[in-house]
Amino acid sequence: MGMVNAAESMAPERNQITVTLSDKAMEEYRLVAQWLNMPVATLMRQALEEHHQSPSFGALVRRAKEGKVQEEK
Repeated sequence: MGMVNAAESMAPERNQITVTLSDKAMEEYRLVAQWLNMPVATLMRQALEEHHQSPSFGALVRRAKEGKVQEEK
């Protein structure tokens, strides 16, 4: 299963994790969320989902899958 923090292992069925951000990142997420009139958590979830759908993340997933297959041989 690899590295899993306590928050992940406590709520796997809900796909929830706990993250720690820098002060600057949190300040900027709050600023943008307020400007968009949405909760900070919603903005962060949307940003993560957008990154997940990006070609660069897709490339990482493919590389990870290829690496996993090679490890199993």
